[in-house]
Amino acid sequence: MRILLLLLSGSLLLVQLAAGQNYSCRDDQGKLHFTDNLTNLPPECLTKAKKLEPRPTENLNFVPAAPPPPVSRSEIDQQVREVEQQQAQKQRLAEQMERRAQGLHDQYQQALRSKRQALRSWNYSSRETIKQADQEIQQAREGKQQLLDELPRASIDSDKKQQIRTILSQIDDQ
Repeated sequence: MRILLLLLSGSLLLVQLAAGQNYSCRDDQGKLHFTDNLTNLPPECLTKAKKLEPRPTENLNFVPAAPPPPVSRSEIDQQVREVEQQQAQKQRLAEQMERRAQGLHDQYQQALRSKRQALRSWNYSSRETIKQADQEIQQAREGKQQLLDELPRASIDSDKKQQIRTILSQIDDQ
């Protein structure tokens, strides 16, 4: 019985030794370090390290993160102005691209109408009118392709991009 008691108490002692010791330290920047090995602590913490005593788990403590640095009202106002300027710039770019798309669409439609009219009422100047209309149609197609190439790089809302694509889709590629 004594031997069993000695073995039991010896094993409890070994378990406590095997569990090791935990240390904590706050470095010069205010960062909190925890470790079970003193060599893992930063050099400035070696002299300040505290041994942590085991505590019940229902009494856990935590250190909240440092609050963000205070920001002055003028800095906030400046940031708000910058964001508003960026949004206004995006809006202007979107409107400009939409106007270009609409202009290309109108040019294409007008050229098609001219060409159809020239074909319907064939006369001496019809060939020249058809040739001119074909050139305008080709310019509208090239402008469409250029605008479609610019669209992915443009920093505008996806809804606006889709509206522009819809307008341009009315220009046939052939």
